[in-house]
Amino acid sequence: MTYRKLAAVCGLIMLVVFAAALWRHNSMDDTTATPAPTQPSTTAPEPTESSATNTAPDPMESGTPDAVAAQAMTIAHTWTPGLDTSPNDAFRRAAEYFTPRLTDLITTNTGTDVPPSLQWENWATEHARIIADTTIGCSGCPPDTDNTAHRVATITQTATTETTTTETTTTETTTTRVEPETTIWLTLVRTDTGWLIDELRY
Repeated sequence: MTYRKLAAVCGLIMLVVFAAALWRHNSMDDTTATPAPTQPSTTAPEPTESSATNTAPDPMESGTPDAVAAQAMTIAHTWTPGLDTSPNDAFRRAAEYFTPRLTDLITTNTGTDVPPSLQWENWATEHARIIADTTIGCSGCPPDTDNTAHRVATITQTATTETTTTETTTTETTTTRVEPETTIWLTLVRTDTGWLIDELRY
């Protein structure tokens, strides 16, 4: 082999070795390449309902003028003729919701006591119980102030009697609506112990 051919063969071998080394280097770069960073999510989070929901105050919450008026008038108009001597006994039971001034008017019988009516006597004979249901409104009332509130109470009463038949010894309950409804205008005042009824007008 001549010197020129030997040089050509050696050059070809070196070229092949260089190409192989270059290919191996590129392959290693591909396997160790750092992955491209992911884009942050742009999806908005689902809205959640706040636990601090603003709600209107309940007018019948304990201690409010509406609640005091409803409780007092319900007690004052729930009667048990025969055990109660007159409706005024029920008003005395509701005295905790009245100011001392109004309580004095009721307990001293200055116009609030009336003789038992014929209907009252009939209820007593039938052992009836008169149940009251009170609705509180304020149509046409003056606006409330810090210390005074005006309300209108509408009282619906139901007479419940029980009759036991001798033959079958069964008890039948009869419910009768008492007519008419009773409407009372109330004035309440704020005291050290809360709202109390100071005046009532039929």
